[in-house]
Amino acid sequence: MKKLLAIFLSLILLLSLCACGETGTNTPANDTLDKAESKNELTQPTLTIPTTEPATEPTTAPTEPPHTHKFKPATCTEPKTCSCGATEGKANGHNWKEATYSSPKICTVCGTTEGAPLEIPGKENYHGHVYTGGDSSKKYHYEAACAGKYSHEITWEEVERRKLGPCGTCVLK
Repeated sequence: MKKLLAIFLSLILLLSLCACGETGTNTPANDTLDKAESKNELTQPTLTIPTTEPATEPTTAPTEPPHTHKFKPATCTEPKTCSCGATEGKANGHNWKEATYSSPKICTVCGTTEGAPLEIPGKENYHGHVYTGGDSSKKYHYEAACAGKYSHEITWEEVERRKLGPCGTCVLK
C-alpha cells in the first residue's frame, strides 16, 4: 500500500512539472490553464491510474463424471442394486430344501424358512426315540422291540437321509 501511494504521488509531481514547463502553445488544455491562472486558481491535473486486475480464468462449475453403476449382487428377494437405487435384472429366488421332520422348508442361500416341519406319522405313538432294525432296514420304528434283533436308535436326520418309511405296526397303528 505504501508503494502504491508513493507511485501515485510521484506521478502527480511528474505531471505537475510537465504541465508547468509548457508555455506559449495554444492548445485547449493550455487555454484552460491560462484562464485558471488568470483567476489565480491552481488546478491539478486529473490523474487516471489504470488498474490492472489479475486475469481470471472463466469459472465454470466442475462437471462430475457420469455415474457408473456399482451393483451389489442379486439376492433371493432383491435384483442387482446400485448404491443410487437403480436395479437391474430380477431377484434370484429362493433355493428351497424341503421340510423335514425336524425343520421347516429352508432356503439354502439365505436361510429363510417357510412353513413348519413335516408332521410325524403316528405322532400320538412317538415318544422321542426312533429305531431301525439295521443298515439294510427300509423302515423306522418307535419301539425298539419292533425293530428286531439288530435294533438301534437313530436320529430323524438319519431317517430322512436313508429315506426310511414308517413301520405299519408301531408307527402307524
